Amino acid sequence: MTTAQGRNPAGTRTPRIDRDAGDASLLAAIKDFQAAVARGCRELDLVTGELVRLRSARVHDCRTCRSVRLGAAATAGVDAPLTDKIDDHEHSDLPERTKAALRVVDWLISRPDPADVAVTAPARAELSAAELTDLCLHVVKNSYQKVLVSLGLDDIDPATLNDEGIAYYDFREDGSRTAFRSDAPVRPGGG
Repeated sequence: MTTAQGRNPAGTRTPRIDRDAGDASLLAAIKDFQAAVARGCRELDLVTGELVRLRSARVHDCRTCRSVRLGAAATAGVDAPLTDKIDDHEHSDLPERTKAALRVVDWLISRPDPADVAVTAPARAELSAAELTDLCLHVVKNSYQKVLVSLGLDDIDPATLNDEGIAYYDFREDGSRTAFRSDAPVRPGGG
């Protein structure tokens, strides 16, 4: 038995396409687009970029993306106490710059109309034009999750998760993603 959202009572999803058949071309195209954005978008800082990605993951309810962290962002300070603030970012102690970025994410994901000045003015005050461009491209790149969630392909190999249910990854210079790993990156200074 599955629900209208394609989940069985245990909370897992049933894939709706065959990864090994011709449907693999869709996944390859998504992977190529992600790599192009990863190669070209270098203006947005790692912490803000990771919080943007995680906000997208939470809105789309992507099991994989909610369970993984960019290793370089973890090294830069993205940890559980910080990511716990994403869902209620407006009422958190996150910096105004981060709140402005997350407002843009929410608008881009949930609204079909032009962004309100209440969203754009703080974003323009806190982020450069290049950073806003990167942020928008990251939202589009990260929104591939919606395709995977809709098709039931947002799973992750449990063997790659650590005891906290998190796996880490990074991007290579060519924009391709490394394999998921359970070991957390070491922060400079041992923290």
